[in-house]
Amino acid sequence: MEAKKGAGKKGSGKADWALNHIQKLYRIETQLKGETVEVRYLTLQEKSLPLLNQLHTWLEKSVQQVLPKTKLGEAIQYCLNQWEELARYTLDGLLNIDNNRAERD
Repeated sequence: MEAKKGAGKKGSGKADWALNHIQKLYRIETQLKGETVEVRYLTLQEKSLPLLNQLHTWLEKSVQQVLPKTKLGEAIQYCLNQWEELARYTLDGLLNIDNNRAERD
């Protein structure tokens, strides 16, 4: 969101694309609430993992196109640096896409 805001009038097409992709991942998580671990895992493998792979490809391409000191460049590099942690939730149906609930507690 900071990258989108930082783009100002120059446009935020890349930031919008990334945010839209992330929203798709969260929609899948919303649909999985209350499902069994097995259903969650299979759905994550079928639906979320391909989206994550697309996002990773986009990040790898974009890191070469965006200036590293911009908000978007910093966000892209941060995602790439945290990729293993970001994608880990797809390996186990018990894990959530984020740790927001734990942080709230």
